[in-house]
Amino acid sequence: MHIDKWFSMTDERHKQMKSSFDDFLQQGTRALKAKKHFTALSSFNIAKSIATSLVAEKGEGVSAKDLKKLDKLIDDAKKSIAEGKTGDMIKRSFLSRLRNRDTAKAARPGAVSKTLSIFLFGLDRAGKTTFVEFLNKEKFCDQTPTLGLNVSQIVLGNLKFEFNDLGGQQMFRGSWMEYWKNQSVLVFMVDVADAARFSEAKDALWSIIKRPETAGKPLLILLNKIDLPDAKDAVTVKKAIDFYRIDREPTGVFEISIKQNKNLDKPLNFLASIALEDDELQEFVSEETARISMELGQVYTSLLAEAKELESHGKYEQALNPLYKAKLIQDEIAANGISGGQKKALHCLDLMSKILSTMNKKGITTSTKEWWVSRNTG
Repeated sequence: MHIDKWFSMTDERHKQMKSSFDDFLQQGTRALKAKKHFTALSSFNIAKSIATSLVAEKGEGVSAKDLKKLDKLIDDAKKSIAEGKTGDMIKRSFLSRLRNRDTAKAARPGAVSKTLSIFLFGLDRAGKTTFVEFLNKEKFCDQTPTLGLNVSQIVLGNLKFEFNDLGGQQMFRGSWMEYWKNQSVLVFMVDVADAARFSEAKDALWSIIKRPETAGKPLLILLNKIDLPDAKDAVTVKKAIDFYRIDREPTGVFEISIKQNKNLDKPLNFLASIALEDDELQEFVSEETARISMELGQVYTSLLAEAKELESHGKYEQALNPLYKAKLIQDEIAANGISGGQKKALHCLDLMSKILSTMNKKGITTSTKEWWVSRNTG
């Protein structure tokens, strides 16, 4: 995900950011009352991101009372989702819904699924084969270590996944590239509960992504076993594997638990969004993810139009705020596994940079003491 280390704030910018926080908090509250719990959670997540930025840059900004209220709202939305209280949504697993869609699609004359070829690698015992088997059978079973290569094809929804599952033991890592057939996407898995091997995992990751043959290929990193008591948080793991030096798009990172079937929909959405066009992707993702993408996408479009209007009237600094909000929306869409969100978030940063450049050329002073935009993948 593209992260902007935005600016050192003056009081004016602080007010604008606090206003954005209030907007998303209110949007989430309205969605929660309407039992649109996924949409509510997305709005609350954006508000949380703004609050974190305010505290990081100014050391204050959102009262402890508001933060406590926000945390409770996030917990309420998550609880309602877990209990299946979202409108009339049938409480079925994401995989079950995809299999039902696949059955219906297969019944239509001439129905053909696209194929996504996946280069699945990582250390032994990370859970690679367990992941593939779970997608195939929706049942958790510990697997014996893969010897060499296993190739599996699984049809989910309107997409066929071809997993090239590589053995992760030391003796096999040196021959991983022998199985490179210009696959569509790289998927790397890490056992987040095995901190003693993070350095080894970093070496394994970089042994592949630094190869010129894999340049430009999308990268998905799965942080598995978050259910275990020794599991490390995502930031710790990303630092350990030197994630922040990676420069490729799109790149997705998702914390998962195969054993508890937790968050597996998001990496699948990420993979599907690489292979499918927008209308096809709407068939693949859950109804709630599609709704979130559509509703937030509409807000995003409105914010871009607002920024363009402000810029056209020479209100350059005012135009930055809707662009920042639009960028946060795309970050949240990307967090739900829609890889196109990364590209649109970067587009927002590009627009912000161009406005700042225009202001500089025109000699327009800004109430902001210091601006900069960095394009780190995270």
